[in-house]
Amino acid sequence: MRLGQRDKSYNFDSDPSGAVRSRGLLSQAHLGYGLLAGQILLAPALIAAPPSASAQCGYLLFTAFACWHFCKPISHLIILSACATLLISAWVHDMPREAYLLAPMMLVAGVGVSRARSGFSDAEKAANIDKLTGALTPRGFEKMLRTELAKAKSDDRTTALIFLDLDHFKSINDRYGHSRGDEVLRHVVTALRSVLREKDHVARIGGDEFLVFLQVANDPARPESVQSSLVGAIETLPWGVSTSAGGIVIPPDNYPDPGSLIRLADNLMYDVKRSGRGRLDMQHLPTTDPGCLSAASPQLN
Repeated sequence: MRLGQRDKSYNFDSDPSGAVRSRGLLSQAHLGYGLLAGQILLAPALIAAPPSASAQCGYLLFTAFACWHFCKPISHLIILSACATLLISAWVHDMPREAYLLAPMMLVAGVGVSRARSGFSDAEKAANIDKLTGALTPRGFEKMLRTELAKAKSDDRTTALIFLDLDHFKSINDRYGHSRGDEVLRHVVTALRSVLREKDHVARIGGDEFLVFLQVANDPARPESVQSSLVGAIETLPWGVSTSAGGIVIPPDNYPDPGSLIRLADNLMYDVKRSGRGRLDMQHLPTTDPGCLSAASPQLN
């Protein structure tokens, strides 16, 4: 079928594989453990022989950067062990009083880095998790989608993407107020999660627009069962809520970029709205070269 067209862009990066992003996350984890290993290896050296100023500075830097890569309980243990090492080194080698000041300096610097990391993590969470509903934000969904598609391709696994839009949501806001509308959105996310598997994902990408990603859709019966369960879960809510949705089953050998996938599902959803609303139309992405698909006017089976 030829899909309806909507002039709507999703500004995702051009690389659909997610490999660069995944390698970046992996490199950060390796860097954290490498820094921790360096700090641990330097500790006995500081105690075994009188440390030079450069060795002490290196130890301080290893510790500070290691604190950035670990959560608070671990980072606090790293800081305390570093302070103890510096104090023992100063005592064993009968160093001047100034050497003992390195321990409180390390404590202040380490706690500062740990707090900065905590603030960064909170900001990252706020950017990836919708505060109102607890669903993923567009940014969080993009990161998840790239990672999941790369894994699915490696595992030769079929997945699915569904675009949902609540029908006549504006009338709920107009009739009951925005606070009731917010309550409806929270209940919608809860209802969607109740019929999905634990490893599936839900995102809120607009006022009343949602995305669902099915991590595993190899069984042909699963997309069919999801068609009725998702729509039914929302229709059981009060306030007369219904949804129009378009879904795409994605074979492991055909992965357009995430933005194109969402446009495909969005166009399907738009066709559903034009043809009567209140249902989910699930289509299969053809097992062809992704480059032959037109983002503006794709063909689905």
